[in-house]
Amino acid sequence: MKFYFHILFFSLLISFVGCTERKRNALAQQSGKASYYGDEFHGDTTASGDIYDQNEFTAAHRTLPFGTSVLVVNEKNKKQVVVSINDRGPYRKKRIIDLSVAAAMKIGMYEGGIALVKILPMHILEETTLDDSLMKDGDIRDCFGNEKKLSGHSIRLCQAENIRHAFYLASTIVLDDGIDSVYIKAAGKGRNRKYQLLVSAVRKKKDAVKLFNELRSEGFIYAKPLFTL
Repeated sequence: MKFYFHILFFSLLISFVGCTERKRNALAQQSGKASYYGDEFHGDTTASGDIYDQNEFTAAHRTLPFGTSVLVVNEKNKKQVVVSINDRGPYRKKRIIDLSVAAAMKIGMYEGGIALVKILPMHILEETTLDDSLMKDGDIRDCFGNEKKLSGHSIRLCQAENIRHAFYLASTIVLDDGIDSVYIKAAGKGRNRKYQLLVSAVRKKKDAVKLFNELRSEGFIYAKPLFTL
């Protein structure tokens, strides 16, 4: 199992570093305007049947299959986020994707409402047998697949609907933010399972508070400390 997850992370690393240079990925890349769902849509049913949760990293696209993980890069500030497609839209011309509130915050477009972006479907795991049975309820792993336990001070960043999206999200956080102790925790059973992303093993409370504030300013506006502030 550990060997399998090492291969998984190595593949992800190559994908993120070299995706813009690969011709086959460039063919799938789109450029255009992104918008985001207003707060009034929170709790509505999406086209996939999922309930829209503005706290999660999801998006609407006109044609991509539901469940597709998509890398979204803000052309202005180069901030990026990985979202999972669970709805259809946007329906205005020149807009190519509608983001959740959390995703819009992560790439710094919440205040402006619209941003020029590049989007790239992440297909590297699509031909790999990877399903929710790899982790059971309560399991915690790092990006290398090593089993972990929470220690020191921890922060809950966000959650993902499926294991693919969870590992994509965790990998971007490790690579972009340079945080080593990003863990994935399986929570729930069957269709109700979610994958929580956490930062753990922060030894000093003052460092944990500082990191929490930095993460909030970086776009993780729904981050929650698992310690008393």
